Order: sequence, then structure tokens, then C-alpha cells
Amino acid sequence: MAIDQPTGGDRPAHGMRVQSVRFSDPQWDMVQRESRAQGVSASQYIREATIARYWIDQFIHGRTDADNVQEFLAAAMALERDPGHG
Repeated sequence: MAIDQPTGGDRPAHGMRVQSVRFSDPQWDMVQRESRAQGVSASQYIREATIARYWIDQFIHGRTDADNVQEFLAAAMALERDPGHG
């Protein structure tokens, strides 16, 4: 998986950044299957996975505790899955 840095005008007015991510065909198929199974778009699945990875890393490196990680991830997933957001 390779991540390209966004260029100049890639930031929409609502404050989210546009980011290109490249997947091999088997990786993309895996993401699509799982996102469909969860009833979300592939983009939403990737966003949630990225945030989850961030908080797992915070916990592993001792920058937060498990309760904070669990609470944040639950709140973030609920907000992101709200049709009014994203």
C-alpha cells in the first residue's frame, strides 16, 4: 500500500482532507468485502481503520490508556457513521 501526499487544493470546505491511497487488487477486494459487510463505504472503512490504528499506536507507546482508546474509538465510529457527517 502506498500513500500519496495531497497537493495544493485538495482540502474541501468542510475541513476534511483528500488523500489518495493505492491498494493491490487483492487488498482492494478485501477492503470492499469488509466495508460492504459492515454497511459502510470503502472510504469510511479506511477512515475508521486509520483512526483505530492511530489509537492502538498511542496505547502501545504508552501515550494513553485502554479506557481512553475504547471511549474515543466508540465515539468516533458513531460520529463518522452519522449520515450528517462525511
